[in-house]
Amino acid sequence: MQAHQKVRRLVGVKIAIGVLATLMALGATAQSTQRDIYIAKKLTGGPSGFAATSFPFTISCNGTPLVPPTFSLIDNGPGPLNLSMPTQYYPLLTVGASCTLTETRPSAPAGYVWTTPPSITFTVLPPPTGAPPQSYQEVLFPNTLVAEPTTIPTLSRGSLLVLALLMAALGISLSPLACRQR
Repeated sequence: MQAHQKVRRLVGVKIAIGVLATLMALGATAQSTQRDIYIAKKLTGGPSGFAATSFPFTISCNGTPLVPPTFSLIDNGPGPLNLSMPTQYYPLLTVGASCTLTETRPSAPAGYVWTTPPSITFTVLPPPTGAPPQSYQEVLFPNTLVAEPTTIPTLSRGSLLVLALLMAALGISLSPLACRQR
């Protein structure tokens, strides 16, 4: 084989390897620009049995509703995300997208109040370094119910004025007694 043929073959192999490496790098980049998400509801507090209540949600990313745009969830149970409990799955969302998840919340049960907002905004994050491309992002929608604060009785201005006058009168009437005991 002549020298120029060896050089041409060697250059051809190097170009093929370079193209393959570029395609592999592009494939890795394309995979890391999208990510799956799982949405779950986390309910804290409230009366027993309320966790089974179904809560309707709407979701949009960068102002565009996702498909399906609405879904319902019940509490995902204690602890971290449990995929065997109700979740909502959205595949291949664009990394960096800003998504808004809004809940149509029922009235709080008698004796309780909601302490969390009815919507959250989250960003679709890239997978952690070294994670498989199929890794997913967990989005937990928190709801907290707390017992309604007990109301503390208050006095009106008129009642406070009467109380002040009574205390002043009592103080005046007790002053001579205090002076005599000295």
